[in-house]
Amino acid sequence: MSPDSRRQFWQQHIAAWQGSGMTQRAYAEAHQVPAKRMSYWARQFSLHAPDAGVAFAPARVQVTEAVLTLSGPGGWALHMPASVPATWVASQHQYQPV
Repeated sequence: MSPDSRRQFWQQHIAAWQGSGMTQRAYAEAHQVPAKRMSYWARQFSLHAPDAGVAFAPARVQVTEAVLTLSGPGGWALHMPASVPATWVASQHQYQPV
């Protein structure tokens, strides 16, 4: 058997095995091929296979505005965008106990 025909023989068996749902050993026994030789060729094909299935997937990021919440002892809460300057928040704060 020539090297090319040997390679083609094992490529066909490896592809059939991968689509069969069987273990490698079970496939080898069912098709009367040497299990160790099949394992060798499976390794060879996986080592030298191009990474055609590897690609970047687009990602969509939904940006939500951060919210700053100030809570008081009486149960009150003030919600505002986090982009509000802290100096403005401080200038508005005048706590007067009831």
